[in-house]
Amino acid sequence: IATAALVAAGCQQYRICGSGKCPVGAATQDPALRARLSVEAAARYLQELTGVETMTQLRASIRADLEEQVRIAAEIKDKVSELMDRAERFQHLNPFNPFEITVEAGSICDGRTLAEVNFWQNTTATVIAIAHGGELMISPGASTQMQAGDVVYFVGDENAPARVDRFVKVGA
Repeated sequence: IATAALVAAGCQQYRICGSGKCPVGAATQDPALRARLSVEAAARYLQELTGVETMTQLRASIRADLEEQVRIAAEIKDKVSELMDRAERFQHLNPFNPFEITVEAGSICDGRTLAEVNFWQNTTATVIAIAHGGELMISPGASTQMQAGDVVYFVGDENAPARVDRFVKVGA
């Protein structure tokens, strides 16, 4: 910045600063030569120079941040892909992950059998167990009655929980 300030003041870099004979007046005590200097022009030049440097630094900082963002996005994409691969492999290892729902009082299922509500026909989910009063009934038959508070365990495709929830709570 020191050289830039001298150039801004009009220095033509004759390299005779110590001689007192600077023809531009930047490094002399000669009043006639010093009159050639424009302090205002030098100040304006320095202000513009520091503004350009600040802009350059800001631009470099933004570029670095964007590159970091791209790197992080790629890393997240890789991790999501790995997660999906693992989930898919897990699904193939054990496709029968049971789901559960609790029968609420007033539900379409409360006090009715699996056959009466056409559970499978309305949900395409297979009931594998019902927990009632602290006991677990495995593989309940179509004549098994469900009561409020019962926990119904079922298997089905990935959309089965939503269908069962809608059916048990809304009856549709």
